[in-house]
Amino acid sequence: MYIQFSLGGKAAITIANKGDWFLTGNSLISKNVTVKGRRTSIRLELENWAALDEICQRESMDIHQLCTLVETHRHISNRTSAIRAFIVSYYRSAATDVGHSKAGHGIGSIVPFEKDITSLAGSNK
Repeated sequence: MYIQFSLGGKAAITIANKGDWFLTGNSLISKNVTVKGRRTSIRLELENWAALDEICQRESMDIHQLCTLVETHRHISNRTSAIRAFIVSYYRSAATDVGHSKAGHGIGSIVPFEKDITSLAGSNK
């Protein structure tokens, strides 16, 4: 399903339904997840959804379990902010000197968005 709302003849927001996620006119993607047994919608950038998918795979969890874990331990008032902070914290704690060396970091060769994550937009945990 693809819906486009307009105001005064100009597109104001576009929504493309891809199963359980919605791509809005801005850079955020909304997904429905179950947190502590309750269904809710979370809006994150595609990069953050890709990071959560990676974390879920590494930790043998689904997205619902991971979001519930974050919710249980969050110290930030906003759930989405807590998830973003968790992602950063997860990768910071995994970033060791050995890991940085293997990735070529610290020698001017960092590529912030080297993976093509557009194919991950339709992935669902």
